[in-house]
Amino acid sequence: MPGARIAAARRDLDAVSKRLEQAFPYTNRGRGVNVLPLQWVAVGDARTPLLMLMGASVFVLLTGCANAGNLTLARGIARGRELAVRSALGAGGVRIVRQVLTESAALALTAAVLGAALAFWGSKLLVTALAQSFALPKVTFDWTLLALAALIALVSGVICSSRVACLTDPADNAQLSSVAPGQLISLYGADLAPAAPYTPAGGVAQSSNTFGVFFNGIPAPILYSSGQQINVQVPYEIAGASTVQMQVVSQQIESPVSETRALGVVERQPAIFLSQAALASPFPGWSACGGVTALGQAALALNADGTVNDCANPAIAGSAVTVFLGGFGSVTPALGTGVIASGPAAALAPSLSAGPFTGATVIATASLPGSITGVAQVRLQAGGGGGGNVLLNGPTLAGASLRERVILIWTR
Repeated sequence: MPGARIAAARRDLDAVSKRLEQAFPYTNRGRGVNVLPLQWVAVGDARTPLLMLMGASVFVLLTGCANAGNLTLARGIARGRELAVRSALGAGGVRIVRQVLTESAALALTAAVLGAALAFWGSKLLVTALAQSFALPKVTFDWTLLALAALIALVSGVICSSRVACLTDPADNAQLSSVAPGQLISLYGADLAPAAPYTPAGGVAQSSNTFGVFFNGIPAPILYSSGQQINVQVPYEIAGASTVQMQVVSQQIESPVSETRALGVVERQPAIFLSQAALASPFPGWSACGGVTALGQAALALNADGTVNDCANPAIAGSAVTVFLGGFGSVTPALGTGVIASGPAAALAPSLSAGPFTGATVIATASLPGSITGVAQVRLQAGGGGGGNVLLNGPTLAGASLRERVILIWTR
């Protein structure tokens, strides 16, 4: 009975079964009829395992996409010098972008072809293995789905080759997926701005309709730009939002840019500005200076006499040392977006906590006169002697942990 529901079909067949039992009691007594969905007849008990297999495949696909996307973005950053050289040799923005898009699309299509071949042969092996335990229908390869997969791969390759490759925190070069009010960030990518390095007069320039970065339509102050980099300050006005739309506009180049990216918003994500000894160290969490490797990430710090702190010029135990903090979010007194802090330094709340089992005491967290309001200074007292370097172990700001779990100050 086409279209009949299982319950109705079962009632009708039960009635037929009873009539047959009455008409032929010797052969039909105690016999009945069971009605099963056609899908169950086709796949039997394989439905649940197949759904689990499909779910696992989706998670594997998402993981692979995330890994491939990160590798593509990292590769784009690593090629910054190469793209700059190509641009200096006369390659226009359109040509460079076309090259990047072509490479990404070719990589994506190659991966799609290899994946389709693996799926074609793997499906046969899977059907053979499952057929020993489950009733499976005939399984065929859907070429329409293959074409759709190729299209998705092509689109994904183009998307992953976005002009804006990544966002980083200039304090420690950490890659970001969220921002805090007032935070300084660096955007890296291909042909984002005019190739000539640009530092605004007075240290800050406002974003415009022809060149700039906007957060929910709020213009971000520009601190620096070059062909592959734009440094801006996230507006304090986004405080309280959970997400923000970042738009990058650059109409002053041969191949104009207009891209939008969704970012999370956090109250604060503090980070100490690191020295080259930490940033260039081959060992994560350690610092290398003058042939010496020491535990902790060495902060960009000034000794009490104003000289730069490093392994060859350590601080005197018990003296004051100044480090620099970014990503601290909204503070009291409130700071303005795109403003160069004036003197004298104003104490800011909340203040940095040096953390437990540490060798330093926080004297004050304050504004930094002459610098953009996204940078604060933290004055520390560098321990009481012992001949060893001072470590800040697990520093926090209003309960938010710094990305640098152990911060090093060279001390003697």
